[in-house]
Amino acid sequence: MNNDERASDQDTLRMVNVLKMALERRAEVFEIIDRAPDESTARTHLARLLDVEESDCYPILNLQVKSWLGTWRERLDEKAEGLP
Repeated sequence: MNNDERASDQDTLRMVNVLKMALERRAEVFEIIDRAPDESTARTHLARLLDVEESDCYPILNLQVKSWLGTWRERLDEKAEGLP
């Protein structure tokens, strides 16, 4: 595995972990999104809630509602387990 592949795997793992954190705190996440006047504010507050970088919050805001189903969360767990 080369450095680019390792970096890509690390980025994917970080994204999966951020999404899992958001799913675990979905009530708070939805409240932030509902109250935010714009996407930038939502990212700022989500980053603060989850203690991540604002750029890590783009995938959260891009999720379709169906992605919050339990079966999708299980697939995230499986994906995270398969990454180094």
